[in-house]
Amino acid sequence: MTAYPWYLEKTSKKYRCPSCKAEKRFKRYVFAHNNEYIHDLVGRCDRENSCGYHYSPKEYFACSGIDIKKLLTNPNGLKAYNKQMKIAKKPIHTIDKKWITESLSKETSFVKYLETKFTKEQINEIQRLYFLGELDYCDGKEKDVIFWQVDNELRLRTGKGMKYNKITGKRVHAKDGIIWVHKVKVVKEELPEDWKLTQCLFGEHLLSLFPPKPICLVESEKTAIIASIYFPQYIWLATGGSTQFKLQTCQALKGKTIELFPDLGKFEDWTKKAIEIEKEIGCKFHLNTYLEENANKDQRENGCDIVDLLLMPGANKLEIFKKENIKTA
Repeated sequence: MTAYPWYLEKTSKKYRCPSCKAEKRFKRYVFAHNNEYIHDLVGRCDRENSCGYHYSPKEYFACSGIDIKKLLTNPNGLKAYNKQMKIAKKPIHTIDKKWITESLSKETSFVKYLETKFTKEQINEIQRLYFLGELDYCDGKEKDVIFWQVDNELRLRTGKGMKYNKITGKRVHAKDGIIWVHKVKVVKEELPEDWKLTQCLFGEHLLSLFPPKPICLVESEKTAIIASIYFPQYIWLATGGSTQFKLQTCQALKGKTIELFPDLGKFEDWTKKAIEIEKEIGCKFHLNTYLEENANKDQRENGCDIVDLLLMPGANKLEIFKKENIKTA
């Protein structure tokens, strides 16, 4: 018997991938003793670069609450398990990473703003790390930036198109609001109608590229990008919105220690959420209180974030990471 009593089916038979929907690209795992499929979703897509879907038996059993040791004493009981349970882990739909390469640009209003604050070398590095793209189907003279969401397994989840003022760096709230790349691709029939979004953290792919670096989590993509210029020794991630600080989005933080930087007015809410997430995935959050304790009246009324303080003339940036500004959740 092999190390595990299952393997990818060895015949030439292939099925439609549950993630990218490509026909005859998906192999399922089978039990070694009877060649029965473990589950229709448990397998691997052979489009590793453009899809990357891989749902292993170990993940399936862990997410479904099945005790593998008990199961192995009675493997034929798996069918009974399947009838009684609901899959805990849904397949993650991804999109082709070629769209990142095709979108890379320094002509967006957001990058034009960065050019007023930082050097060419710093901006090149940010472009390399975060894949800043340009939305080629937006209206108006100001070109939207795309913040790509690439997960820690280097799978492309979606892209988020947003407008910024190239002088002030403030977000421009357009009539169309946020433009999601996956929605545009569905309309253009470049993705199937049943394609479903599962978001990840912005910058999440950096966790697999730089595992030793300490991790910081903020709300906005803009904040993560600018903070990473000031403090490149950290991995800067963003939730992409206060409501996206939740268990589903933070799965890649399992077992890690993270420093949180809530926006003004969100400290209490994020503290509660941090405690909930810690219990579920075994990570540890430290909350940075510098913004909460040092913001002035105008900043509080405008709901600023940590970057607003970083960009202030004469700001002592090293004060932010002093031990007295760190609290546990």
